[in-house]
Amino acid sequence: MSSSSPVSVLWTPHPKQIEALERSEFEILYGGSRGGGKTAAGIAWIAEESDNPNFRGLVLRRNSEDLKDWTDRASRLYRLLANPGTKTGNPPEFHFQSGAVIRTGHLNDADAYTKYQGHEYHRILIEELTQIALEKQYLRILSSSRSVIAALKPQIFLTTNPGGVGHAWVKERFISPSPPGKTIWDHGRTRVFIQATMDDNPTLMNNDPQYVANIEALKEVDPDTYYAWRFGDWERFSGQVFKEWKVRTHSIPPVVPSKNVQHVLWMDWGYAESSAFACYLSALIPFTTGDGQKYTQIVTYKEWYGNQIRPKEWAKRIYTECKKIGIRPAYGVSDPATHASAQSGDQSISSLFEDEWKSLDGQYWCRFKAGKNSGRNSRIGRVGMMHEWMSINPSSGMPYWVVTQNCVHFIETVPNLIHDEALVEAYDTHQEDHAADACSYGLEKVRFTSVAPGAHTYRAVEKMKPLYNAQNQELAISPKAFSALYPKI
Repeated sequence: MSSSSPVSVLWTPHPKQIEALERSEFEILYGGSRGGGKTAAGIAWIAEESDNPNFRGLVLRRNSEDLKDWTDRASRLYRLLANPGTKTGNPPEFHFQSGAVIRTGHLNDADAYTKYQGHEYHRILIEELTQIALEKQYLRILSSSRSVIAALKPQIFLTTNPGGVGHAWVKERFISPSPPGKTIWDHGRTRVFIQATMDDNPTLMNNDPQYVANIEALKEVDPDTYYAWRFGDWERFSGQVFKEWKVRTHSIPPVVPSKNVQHVLWMDWGYAESSAFACYLSALIPFTTGDGQKYTQIVTYKEWYGNQIRPKEWAKRIYTECKKIGIRPAYGVSDPATHASAQSGDQSISSLFEDEWKSLDGQYWCRFKAGKNSGRNSRIGRVGMMHEWMSINPSSGMPYWVVTQNCVHFIETVPNLIHDEALVEAYDTHQEDHAADACSYGLEKVRFTSVAPGAHTYRAVEKMKPLYNAQNQELAISPKAFSALYPKI
């Protein structure tokens, strides 16, 4: 932050805040743990060019109501500047003596970005980025960050913590590609993630030790929330629905299970740009423990995922790829909406799939059953069933349900789902939940039988990468040993 900044005399940034404020990338994500000084940094950043009469800034959050604390804090600072800014209007705007303006707004719905189309904002600040459910909503606003004034460079500043409905896409865009502080290049534009924890904010650490103590108190009672809030851990975060899911435990190398077991399709339909189609091929493998207990091991091993593709085209792809590996599903399960005919009298989505398969195979190759979606109880029940299948089987040391590593959208989205604030036993439906929906419809059609501790189905053989449970204890069988039971794709 330059010494000529209009707010530098009233607020002194800490070193990590200075690092974020001085970055030149187009997109700057600043955050990590709670108490890292994100809000203060954003208030300073958006006003750095307020001495230029042509400057226009925009501050956004998912809900405009959520900006109240931000605007109150900003108002207390801006009115003291040599070039004072006055808050006015609803939604609030800050009008500076120089003629510069900072506006505020929201991205609460899919079309909210249209309010800013055609506008020119030199700087855009988005508070709590992970509260925005879809990356598409975020990307649409980027087109409003532009400038025809050489002295005003367009730039985006973002603040957030791990967790929230947008956790998965924010992690994929800013966290996973590169270490903190290293520039990410993407089609000629740049972005960067600056990691900050409460240790980088000595003002908080010295003036409010009780805040730190409150976070530390979570260490034993809620370790996932503790590591997310205290250290900004993007692998463990508050509100996560499927905390038991671990990539090294629940995912295995790609396989095609034996043709001699039952294979099924699970589908959630979506066509629009804001939606998605998700379909999974799973094997239901019967096993018997050494003492005679019977159970089913599920392996989900093939994924079809995308949007704006018509049912007949998806049906062709699924049929062709299943024929290639010699698999014919015993049945399919799809969301109940696919079984309803359109008001115009057109065919249902499920019948379009079935008819296309009949035309390709000469017979009804696969028939769909309707999944359950009868309100809140169904949503809770389906999530509860997913927890059952993700649990560890004491006889094998593996989860009852594993997913192969080529099911990339499942692995990217399902572990990152968070609880619905209005229905805490279910996941928030504003997220990318299509993979979870597809699988939950299918799992409800399979009887779950747990195994009593003490029996062992396998013994671990040559180990490459052992499996671990939620307590970080090595399990009885490795992914390589399990995958060796079946031919690889």
